[in-house]
Amino acid sequence: MPTIKILPDQLTVQVKPYTTLLKAVFMAGINLPQFCGRNSSCTTCRVRLREGKQNLSLPLLQEQEVLTESGIYQTHRLACQAKIVGDVVVERPT
Repeated sequence: MPTIKILPDQLTVQVKPYTTLLKAVFMAGINLPQFCGRNSSCTTCRVRLREGKQNLSLPLLQEQEVLTESGIYQTHRLACQAKIVGDVVVERPT
């Protein structure tokens, strides 16, 4: 089963494959904001990718557009959209 390490909290959670980053963060006991209702129309649930970018599902067009408009496409993912397929390390906003 894949693991997600969440910084700066230093929490690690083991999840089933294809669990969203958002659900994994909630499983770790962290309340990550998500104002658009998981529609990938805002960036409140964004997380910075530290390791394992290749272990996430590919971003869909709407997520790509929102991240590109925000100037963070190369370094971040929307936790509500990205699904975990292998080990990842992410950093949530503080």
